[in-house]
Amino acid sequence: MFKYPFTYSNHFSNGINYNALQQDIDESPLDCQGFHFKKSADSICFLFPNETVFSQAINDSLEELMNVHIGSPYYIKVAKKDKKQELNDYRDSILVSGLPYNSPPLPSELYYQADRETRTDLGTVISNGKDVEEINGPGSFTHEWWSVDNIEHNFTLSQLKGLRLTLSEPVRNIYKTCRYHKDMVSLLEDAESINNYDYSGEWTNALP
Repeated sequence: MFKYPFTYSNHFSNGINYNALQQDIDESPLDCQGFHFKKSADSICFLFPNETVFSQAINDSLEELMNVHIGSPYYIKVAKKDKKQELNDYRDSILVSGLPYNSPPLPSELYYQADRETRTDLGTVISNGKDVEEINGPGSFTHEWWSVDNIEHNFTLSQLKGLRLTLSEPVRNIYKTCRYHKDMVSLLEDAESINNYDYSGEWTNALP
C-alpha cells in the first residue's frame, strides 16, 4: 500500500530521463526508505510507504533533485523536440482554420483549408480535371469545393488552379515562419527559455 504525499509537475515530466532519475533516487541521502516514483498524467508522483513520515525537508529535497534534472542535456533535447512539435501543431491549426480567397467563382472573400491533406486533395482534383478536359475539351470540367464554413461553389479547372496558386504563397510563408521559430528554439540553451518561448508573433505577416 502506498500513499502520494508529494507530486511534482513543473511542466517537464514528459522529458525527464527516468533511468537517471531512478538512479539518483536510489543513491539519494534522503531519509525516506522505500519510496519511488511513477508518471501520472502530466506529473511525476513520488510514492512513499505508509510508514514513511513525510516532511517539508523531504519535499524540498525532492524539488531540488528534480530541478537538477530539468537542466540536464537529456531534458533540454526532449524539451526542444516537444516545442518543435508544438510549433508544427500550431502551424497546422492555422492552415486548417483556413486562408482567405476572394476570386471567382466567389462573390466575396471566404476562407479555405490549406493543410497538407487538403492541398493534396486539391491537386488530385486538378489532375483529374486536366484528364477530363483532354478528352472533352476546354471548359468541360467543374468541381465543387467548400470553404471552411461549409459554403459550396462550383469551380472550373482554371479557377481551381487559381485557388491553389493564391493559397500557395501564404502557405509557403507560414512554413517559413515555422522554420524560423524552430531555428530560434534550437539556439536556446536552458529548459525555462525553451518552455517559455513565445512563438505567437510573425504568423500574421505570412497572410496576404
